[in-house]
Amino acid sequence: MSEKKGILVPLILFVVILVYYTLVGIFSQNIPYADDLSLLASLYDLSNQGSVSATLSILFSFHNEHRLLLPRLVTIGLTALNGGVIDFRWWVWLGNAFLLVPLAVFYQVLAGRKISPAYLVPIALLLFQPLHTELVYWGMASLQNLGVLALAVITLYLAAGPLSFTRLALVLGLTLLSMLTGANGMLLIPAVAFVWLLRRQYWLVAGWLIIGSLAIGLYWWGFDPAIQSGIGAEQASTLFEKAQTLLGLLGALVESQRYQEIPMATGLLLVLAFGIPAARIVQRVWTQSVPSADRGALFMVALGGFLLMTMAAIAVSRQLDAALFVTRYKIYPLLLLICVYLMMVLTSMTPARWMLPACVVVGLAINVIGYWRSLPRLEKHQAYMNEQLINWERYHRVDAPTPFMRHYYEQRWTAAHREGLYLPPAIR
Repeated sequence: MSEKKGILVPLILFVVILVYYTLVGIFSQNIPYADDLSLLASLYDLSNQGSVSATLSILFSFHNEHRLLLPRLVTIGLTALNGGVIDFRWWVWLGNAFLLVPLAVFYQVLAGRKISPAYLVPIALLLFQPLHTELVYWGMASLQNLGVLALAVITLYLAAGPLSFTRLALVLGLTLLSMLTGANGMLLIPAVAFVWLLRRQYWLVAGWLIIGSLAIGLYWWGFDPAIQSGIGAEQASTLFEKAQTLLGLLGALVESQRYQEIPMATGLLLVLAFGIPAARIVQRVWTQSVPSADRGALFMVALGGFLLMTMAAIAVSRQLDAALFVTRYKIYPLLLLICVYLMMVLTSMTPARWMLPACVVVGLAINVIGYWRSLPRLEKHQAYMNEQLINWERYHRVDAPTPFMRHYYEQRWTAAHREGLYLPPAIR
């Protein structure tokens, strides 16, 4: 009987992950979508630059508020592996492969407390489903968003553990890499500082904040909001509206644009579900004469804080209706829900018998709903991408926000094709 149980859990995890990656394989296309065109233009410009200074300028340049050094380097590497030809599907595949990183770290958290791997099943059901639909087909979005999350998970797990010079160097290096993948990577600086503050490593916190402030200053050097703020960025007019957007983002799992009060109420419940146990963990660590805490619990608090700060940063520049329309942001409340689940498991002396079955049912429900809601969207998007390819090949038209961007991206896309850097698929 125990052997059957030992085989059953890995089998369930394998099937859940396999189904998701099969979906990614089906709906990823070798056609650039939205900001993929920006990375394509960067790759073309880099292939035609001879000077070191011009190459570095392109690699470190802003795309909206993001310095995309790591995504650019990754796409260069993927292109080289593919014989010097860009294949946008590889971007999607690698980006979604980053989901395996938090799963592996969460396994380590459970293994550190000698908790059964069966408790990974609800986590896999939440992670590997297409509720965050855009990440299934959008190369740059998956590389950037999931890349930052993978780096953040590793960084915070290292920061919450025993420290050495090597670990400190890794935490710093991974934080800088995260910042050069997406702007929200800089939120690791306060998240890591909070972990070390709880452990009363005051000199380390002071040094970390000084280095972090210098890194943030260098990051924003040369940034012009009038030029580099994204087209989709809109300033919410009041603090109340920003709070509404934040709650809507947190509750976007239920996805109701018609009745916005529903995701807002769900978001409030999720904040409370995370905040109450997190506050207890923080209070317990802070009031101890010799600060010590379960590494896993401290990691969950730090990761949840990072996710909340990320969603708050998004809420500053998005109206509620626009935020609910963007599916890639749903990965953040999903991960926060996983943090709530793991804190519940880790802080229970002996998890109740009903806990795992109940969480599996909830995870399975969200997983099924994710596929049910996303499959029609994915099919519709696939048709749109085929239309985009036809418009580019036959009419030299590109779907972009402004006339200048349409001309610029069409020019780079066509030039990349002419020079053999991109080979389009057959029109379906």
